[in-house]
Amino acid sequence: MEFRDFLRETEGKTKKSAGILPICKETGRILVGFRDDGCWGIWGGGAKNGEEPKQTAIREFKEETQYWGNFHLRYLYASRRPNKTYHNYAAILPEEFEPELNSEHSDFRWCQYQELLDLENKHFGLTALLQNCGPTIERLCNDYHQRTGQKGHRRGQETG
Repeated sequence: MEFRDFLRETEGKTKKSAGILPICKETGRILVGFRDDGCWGIWGGGAKNGEEPKQTAIREFKEETQYWGNFHLRYLYASRRPNKTYHNYAAILPEEFEPELNSEHSDFRWCQYQELLDLENKHFGLTALLQNCGPTIERLCNDYHQRTGQKGHRRGQETG
């Protein structure tokens, strides 16, 4: 199918997608993945057959990281563009883990909030999430880290 045919077919339809930005309760650090398109982003993707955004975010996070533990979801915001809505969630995890990456990612990184801001090659969706919800994300990281008083450790490979 040619791109112009795709545009004609999808005109007036809104594609729904969702993703998760994991935050470790123990360390206050954030998990991002290095995507196959060469940038750092959150974990997520498109909805399947009438899935609600929350279901999509959870399914995609589990598929892309193979994380099967417990977490608490917090809705952050929806990014809207013509024909696409992307729902963003924060997932509060009890501890850091090492993702088993699928073919959509080649690396991962656990980082402090400021490190995430300074990270080069961020996906435009991650940049928009930080612009729209930065203070909320920073507060979540700081609140959990200060409550536990524990220091984190790096699990992902250094890339950059």
